[in-house]
Amino acid sequence: MTISTRAVESYVQDLMEAVDAERIRERGFRLAVEYSHSVPALVAPQVLGALGLEVIASRADVTDQIAGETRLDPGASIERARQLVGAVRADIAVVVDPSGERVTFVDESGRIVRQWQALL
Repeated sequence: MTISTRAVESYVQDLMEAVDAERIRERGFRLAVEYSHSVPALVAPQVLGALGLEVIASRADVTDQIAGETRLDPGASIERARQLVGAVRADIAVVVDPSGERVTFVDESGRIVRQWQALL
């Protein structure tokens, strides 16, 4: 699987113009990410790095074979994130579903953040 380097660079640049990146960098967030072997693992590190986040990643390997995998147990991914967020003392964990289309947030106490709360 290949992703255009220019497309990623353009995406990162556009995002940096849309957010207060300096304020995010100053806060020094620590983020745990359970990528579930999803395609966002190819792009997210560049975005998160540009924001100055400290990221601890799990299952960030992506191959054509794994990217098509949809049988990962969402409950197991959330449980992995709960363990990871506590173990590394992250501010929050993000669980990316295998399709890369949905995320679930787990707070520093291991509780799932409801979708409406995450939107706030």
